Amino acid sequence: MRALNAALARAFYVFAQQTNSRHQMNTAPNEPPPLEGPLMAENDVLDPDAGKPRLLAEKCSTCVFRPGNPMRLVEGRLAELVRHNREVGAGLTCHQTLSASGADAPNAWCKGFHDAYPDTTAIRFAHTVLGGVVEVEPPK
Repeated sequence: MRALNAALARAFYVFAQQTNSRHQMNTAPNEPPPLEGPLMAENDVLDPDAGKPRLLAEKCSTCVFRPGNPMRLVEGRLAELVRHNREVGAGLTCHQTLSASGADAPNAWCKGFHDAYPDTTAIRFAHTVLGGVVEVEPPK
């Protein structure tokens, strides 16, 4: 079952995470994001052992879904991220886990996005087909 979960997850997440990673890294639409290993996007949230996506167990300290705009996003940026990710059906990777941020933690979905938009395709897929997520602690 683990191998089937991993294969299903990989097929789905290659598309969803590449689209999500490209948007977060602001790369050109026709430029693929960097890959690590076979079909592994740089910002892939898939836990290779469990075959399920990683999700922060709680919101990170500067979560864009916390009140007061702790990330100091420009006006409209959060709405743009939400719109885009929901449009393509992707989860939102927590900014504190992105390799570009210098994180020394595995990439994981944003807890705030996950809780606010549970009907997003990737999130529904994880919970209904893969049997859930792997919760990980936010980076310190």
